[in-house]
Amino acid sequence: MNLNSMGLVKNMTVSAAVEPYRIVAFDAAASTIKQAAAAADLILGVSGQVGTVAANERLDVYMDAVRTVEFGGVFEAGDPLTSDVDGKAIKAVPGVSTTIRIIGFAMEKGAATVLGQVHIAPQTMRG
Repeated sequence: MNLNSMGLVKNMTVSAAVEPYRIVAFDAAASTIKQAAAAADLILGVSGQVGTVAANERLDVYMDAVRTVEFGGVFEAGDPLTSDVDGKAIKAVPGVSTTIRIIGFAMEKGAATVLGQVHIAPQTMRG
C-alpha cells in the first residue's frame, strides 16, 4: 500500500469490469476486487475517474479521505452509505439483527446519478 498525497491507494487486479466512481469490494479470489453489488459485499474502497477497467486489468483503489462516488439514491449529508447492485452509493439501512458493510458517510445530500463527495471509512453496521 502507498500513503502519499493522494491518500491511501492500493493498485489491485479486477475480476470483472469496474466503472468510474464506483464502490469496490474484495472478490472471492483473495487478491482481486470487483465492483460492489450488495451491502453484504466485502467493501474496500472506491474507483477513481479512469474509464471502465476490464477484467484482469489493474485499478487504483482509494481507501480513505473524501472521494467522489456516483450516487444511486436519495440520502442526506451524514448518512451512512453502502452499495447498490451497480456499485453506486445508497443509504445504508440494515434490517433488524443484520450486519451490512458501509463505504463511509455522505458529505452532501445525494440523488441518483449525481457524482458527490463521500468520506471513505469502510466498516460494518448492525441493525
